[in-house]
Amino acid sequence: MFYQRGVGEEVLGAAVKEHRCSLVLFQIDVDGLREYNRAVGLDAGDILLERLRAMVAALDGLDAMHGGKDVYGWTTALEPAELASRLDALRAEFTAATGVGLSAGVARYAGEVWACVLDGATDALSAAKDAGGGCVKSAPARRSVSGGVA
Repeated sequence: MFYQRGVGEEVLGAAVKEHRCSLVLFQIDVDGLREYNRAVGLDAGDILLERLRAMVAALDGLDAMHGGKDVYGWTTALEPAELASRLDALRAEFTAATGVGLSAGVARYAGEVWACVLDGATDALSAAKDAGGGCVKSAPARRSVSGGVA
């Protein structure tokens, strides 16, 4: 199921409260989406995002939400390494099919402040982008909103 980011964050917050430490969040970004939209148009970019959302929704054990040009989601069924592996396979399949790269970040919730998991996934996604894109990075478990990707 997909949501606008504000609604998605509320749903994510409820999931974190329900599942506590068993929650693993991911964030996916289309590499160069702005440039893609400029080159082929916003409608084509929307179709590309819809294709990505459909591919994410087809992964077993995930609930996902849409937040603009990023796709956010979580799982209670997979460990971070397994989720990162599945997202890397999805990244390769998406890139082969569309010619457009993806970057992704994965983080496990490990604290009382639910924003930690969202910040962790955002940090991991930033690390993937800093590495040149087209990859999946994982953040270490954090118990506070300050931290980073190891």
